[in-house]
Amino acid sequence: MSKAKAFNKIFFVVIIGLFFAMVLAGCGGEVKPTVYNVSGTILDSHGAGVPDVDLLLSGGFGTAKTNQEGKWSAVDLTGTVTVTPQKNGRYFVPQNIELTGASNSVDFTGLVSQVVSTSQELLDALGDEDIEVVLLEDGNYQGEFLVEYAQIIKAKNKNEAIINADGGIGIEIAADGVTISGVKIINPGDYGIFVFQGETGGYTDINITDCYIDGAGNGIYFGIECSREDGFGGSAKIEGNVIKNSLENGIRIHTHGDSSGHVIEIYNNQVEKSGEMGIRVFAACGGSEIEKVIISGNTVTENDCQGIRVHAAYKDAKINEVEILNNTVVGNGGEGIRVHSGCGSSSFGTVEAVLIEGNIVKDSGCNGIRVQLHGDENVNGTVHVLNNTVERSDSRGIRVHVGRYLALSDVIIQGNFVSESFKGESCSGSEDCGAEGIRVHLGEGARVENLEVNKNTLVDGLGGGLRIHSGQKAVIDYFEVKNNDIEGNVSRGIRLSSCARDDEDGAEGDNAGVINEGLISQNVINNNRHGIYIYTGDNCSDLNTRYGGLIQNIAIEYNEISHNEYGIYLEANSNGLIDGVNIKENVLSDNDHDYTAVEDGGEIKNLTQDIEK
Repeated sequence: MSKAKAFNKIFFVVIIGLFFAMVLAGCGGEVKPTVYNVSGTILDSHGAGVPDVDLLLSGGFGTAKTNQEGKWSAVDLTGTVTVTPQKNGRYFVPQNIELTGASNSVDFTGLVSQVVSTSQELLDALGDEDIEVVLLEDGNYQGEFLVEYAQIIKAKNKNEAIINADGGIGIEIAADGVTISGVKIINPGDYGIFVFQGETGGYTDINITDCYIDGAGNGIYFGIECSREDGFGGSAKIEGNVIKNSLENGIRIHTHGDSSGHVIEIYNNQVEKSGEMGIRVFAACGGSEIEKVIISGNTVTENDCQGIRVHAAYKDAKINEVEILNNTVVGNGGEGIRVHSGCGSSSFGTVEAVLIEGNIVKDSGCNGIRVQLHGDENVNGTVHVLNNTVERSDSRGIRVHVGRYLALSDVIIQGNFVSESFKGESCSGSEDCGAEGIRVHLGEGARVENLEVNKNTLVDGLGGGLRIHSGQKAVIDYFEVKNNDIEGNVSRGIRLSSCARDDEDGAEGDNAGVINEGLISQNVINNNRHGIYIYTGDNCSDLNTRYGGLIQNIAIEYNEISHNEYGIYLEANSNGLIDGVNIKENVLSDNDHDYTAVEDGGEIKNLTQDIEK
């Protein structure tokens, strides 16, 4: 055999051997598990070690135990191991930890706990400041219960510990750092769970989770009215509760005094059939300031007034951020969701940044979503209304009102589906109905630097599709309306308007509302009364005297406009001015009138048009 053939044969044998080795490794070769060691410490709330705690290790690894300093360790673990500490008279936070590898910081806090099974035992435990966790056995507890120390009050089994309040307060909280969890409250009076802050205290870090409250005056209530100079001034988390049949509010938080830096979190609650509002957060009195309000994942149904309302009232009240996310809000008698600053005609609170996103809002007795902000000074705030579904509102689907000399840097309304707006009877079917699918309204002296209304679907409204309005002394610096689908609305598809009233002496003055620049592009606008309607002049509001209005530098391009009574309609009335409209490369078809421009006491100038049919 030649050397070349011998070499080839050896090479072939080696390759085959490697191949089978890899196959064996992949199919049946044993991979040794990673072995790891862990350790940690269990301390009490004062930082001292908790000795003689048993730590159960899942997966057949037995137990470990803490020494006198609260230290413990375990060796030769593999895979996923859950560590669960246990000791009579202690409640551990967290209750267990899952491990997958080595760690020297598997730490727990062991709180002093007591298990109770009678009303008297519960009262005694709540009155003992050394007890940090009160665990309720299944059963009935009669009366009212006051929490005066930082404690966790927890049902061992959710909703199986039942407090019968006999017409009183189920649980009253008068301390910082209190958690109520898993308790069911029946037959309450004014309050199911009540958190009170008087002049001497500022309770904070309150957590209410997984409770069930039926038939209270107010299901969960933080604070009291301003007239008593009381309120709530701290952080709170309200999560996973079921609250039904409240005579007034399901959840109400009423802040007073400086709450700066504090956060209100309301997650995944079910609130239904309240006599007033489902969820209400009210920054009201004494310069109240809340850092952030988050209302997310709640189901809010069949409440007589608003489903969700966040309100900063009176001059010094302020909420820095509001986020209302992924809630289901159905069948409420007032607005589905409302964010509001201001109270009366001259006293205004402030909400700086608003995000309303991903909510389902149906069958509201007024507007589906309403953001109404006022202010007596400029605030470079933002309003974002994104990706909501709003159906069958009695009034507008989405309304954003910017008023009283408030300045916002951005208003963005994008990705929303709005249908059957204004299903109510008072204006149903009227061609001039003011109840649009989306309305953005600037009141006296307001200013918006950038307004975007993009990628929305506005269909089957009994009023109009979209309206943007600049009123008395108001200014929109720039807007764009792009990629919207606006079809089947009784009134105008897109309405752009501006007007003002006279000065007191009847002179023109500088009162005109102004829209400085804008773009209407790539929209589909079918089967409405008007496709695109641009208007300046009178008849913009219910004011007794009016004067003018200015809309300028508008591009209308690349839209598909069909089956409307009027495709594009411009009107300058009562000294209103439309200056500089560029109409190009739109496709208009099957409209009764493709293009109309009317000067009726006003002026249209610098108009260019290139209409493709």
